[in-house]
Amino acid sequence: GKDASAMRYILSFEALDPVVLPGKLNNDGTKQQDMEWIPVQIVGQSFLLNQIRKMISAAVDLGREVVSDDQIRQSLKKEVRMKVNVAPAQGLFLDRSYFDLYNKLKVKKNTQSGGG
Repeated sequence: GKDASAMRYILSFEALDPVVLPGKLNNDGTKQQDMEWIPVQIVGQSFLLNQIRKMISAAVDLGREVVSDDQIRQSLKKEVRMKVNVAPAQGLFLDRSYFDLYNKLKVKKNTQSGGG
């Protein structure tokens, strides 16, 4: 069988309400463009290299109707191999990471082994 530690689990992928920051006024009285972004909350058990960027790219493609719901569903099946674009890093940033499960496992392991 396959090593269970190699499995990745996505518990949730949620687009939150868009955030709009009004553009600033320039010295000449003109206004800069508003800045808009959509926060995305992804909860899972570890991620592969570029996995988040690929998930964002697929979500953008779905929103632009470049891919269908069915294509997204197919891409999530273990037996299906599908090329997915990688979203550019520009414009993406990590707000915070949680390591709750990792921390619990470390505490349990240290407690069992007598370590501190």
